[in-house]
Amino acid sequence: MFYGKLFSGNITPKKINFFAVDDASFLQRFAIEMITLLEAHLSENADSTRETLVGNDSKLDGIACFEGGSAGLVERQKLCK
Repeated sequence: MFYGKLFSGNITPKKINFFAVDDASFLQRFAIEMITLLEAHLSENADSTRETLVGNDSKLDGIACFEGGSAGLVERQKLCK
């Protein structure tokens, strides 16, 4: 049983259960779970990250077009016009 926590604590620690048959399958499931937690963290913070990088300066709005992040295609198209 492991407890995972990422970055600044924006994600509450989650209990992660693994039933490993052998070391290789255990490590594979552990890596998949950590990637899933990381993706959740990044998608939760996508808007605040954009605000930090771009702010209210309209000259910098183009950054969102190139960086993209986890914004959907429709959102990117709106930002890039």
